[in-house]
Amino acid sequence: MRKFSKGLTTVLCVMVIILALTGCASSMSMTFNPQTGDTVNVTLDTSEGFTLSEADDLMQSEDDYCGFYVKEDDDTILLGIFIDEEEFDDYKDIYDNMNMSEIIEEDSANGITWIFYSTDGVVETGRVINILVWIDGSDTGILIGASILRDYDTAKKALDSLTFSVE
Repeated sequence: MRKFSKGLTTVLCVMVIILALTGCASSMSMTFNPQTGDTVNVTLDTSEGFTLSEADDLMQSEDDYCGFYVKEDDDTILLGIFIDEEEFDDYKDIYDNMNMSEIIEEDSANGITWIFYSTDGVVETGRVINILVWIDGSDTGILIGASILRDYDTAKKALDSLTFSVE
């Protein structure tokens, strides 16, 4: 009886440890070194079912952009590309001066400032959501394109699941 009890205790302890470790995996993180010179940590809260992966298909050489995908299952929700201040300003000017583009939201929280743009007529399927993000206290911005088939709410939920920090 004692051996059975000891074996059962061991199995229960292992199960508790496995459950505890499983509960700890509620985020994914990646570190990027964009051309801005910053080291950017990107962390995704995975509790909404999103995953984070490197957009290594953007990098053909060291001079190319680096970025990330936020996906739900196999569907791309967001594609983020790191940009410098000049590129950020250029994209902002383009979106601000497009007749087909409107600002949906402009705000700051959690160390970033963002502008959500909705652009009509760029593609046959209709509206495209683009987000310009500036990481406060850094030299790095992010141009984020939301999947054409996604709406603002899904794109916003994915953005809210991300945190950025600079070393």
